[in-house]
Amino acid sequence: MTPRAPNSEELERKRRARELMRADRQGVLVSSPFLGVLAMRLELVPVIDSRVPTALTDGHTVYTHADFWLQLNEAQRLFVLGHEIWHCALQHFARRLEREPWRWNLAVDHEVNDLLMREGFKPLEGITHFERLRGQNAETVYEELSGSTKLPERDPRLADLHDPPGPDPNAPVQDPDYAPRQDPEIWRSWETRVRAAAQQAHAAGTLPGWLEARIAAAGPPSVPWQRYLQRFIQQVRGGGTRWLPPSRRHWGRGLYLPSRRTERLDLAVAVDTSGSTVEHWPQFRAELGGILRTCDDYRLRLLQLDTRITNDHVYTPSQPLPEALPIHGAGGTDLCVPFKHLEETPPTALVVMTDGFGPIPDQAPAYPVLWALTPGASRKPGWGKTATMRATGQS
Repeated sequence: MTPRAPNSEELERKRRARELMRADRQGVLVSSPFLGVLAMRLELVPVIDSRVPTALTDGHTVYTHADFWLQLNEAQRLFVLGHEIWHCALQHFARRLEREPWRWNLAVDHEVNDLLMREGFKPLEGITHFERLRGQNAETVYEELSGSTKLPERDPRLADLHDPPGPDPNAPVQDPDYAPRQDPEIWRSWETRVRAAAQQAHAAGTLPGWLEARIAAAGPPSVPWQRYLQRFIQQVRGGGTRWLPPSRRHWGRGLYLPSRRTERLDLAVAVDTSGSTVEHWPQFRAELGGILRTCDDYRLRLLQLDTRITNDHVYTPSQPLPEALPIHGAGGTDLCVPFKHLEETPPTALVVMTDGFGPIPDQAPAYPVLWALTPGASRKPGWGKTATMRATGQS
């Protein structure tokens, strides 16, 4: 069978769907100014194509089957459009790494749908949402679903496609307007777009506090942790396994990811939660998320400190780092404290997030140390590796 292009009747349905999609973008802007600003950065393209039963995005464009769009009411269309925007804003396709696709699809759909419901969008009946996991991010939901003997199904009549289908000689109708791009670099641009949209909505007073905190927690780290950890930790000693070499299968996509041989990223992080760093805490939380997204399996020992250790906790995929991580401290600063605290149980490696105020040990410990410094840090330590975080909104 030779695939055909849409006929004249189908082209008329595409025209009607295109008009609706343009109006729906304005509807999203009214319902959620933050999402509406992001919607302006996406092309909206209805198609009549057998490969696209519902909707999908490649980071550049939202494609929808025209007939699917025409059968939805306005509230449903806004929900679906918001769903695709959030997939881009949260960079779900770049965050998957080596995770099992089906479980990850459920996890990211839950995260998106939960956010939309909290913003007041009316959900479609039968969408993926786990009531017991309200407020949890995709990584947490993914791990929670790992113990399920039978994963729930995604309703094919409603579920969007997470992997844009390519050429298919067996698809009877193929629309020339359907032309998804394979562009890994697009997700880098979404980091900047999300920060800009959040700043704009915050300045206008239209960004809810809970959403601002959520964006900061799940938002992009300013430090390229894949590269820094590759240089900083040449060998993770947990079980004698190596974090290197990277996975070659991802090189063609422009991604530098750990190989399947990775067993665990074993790392300690000391966060300076003294009074002088409180304003930097959202960025510290984003950097912690960036570290954890470098590896599927990890053991993160997180220390919080001011003039003493105020909190010492271990996080793993089964006990993940919470998004709303409370600050313990806000007093003075003594950066000698974490090294004294770790003398009896030295870590494989230590990352210290700080503004550099306060005393620092004269000598380096036996394990490697990376100082992650805030913008404008008062001074750089005389030993160890250093990385400087970007100022908020800086490219």
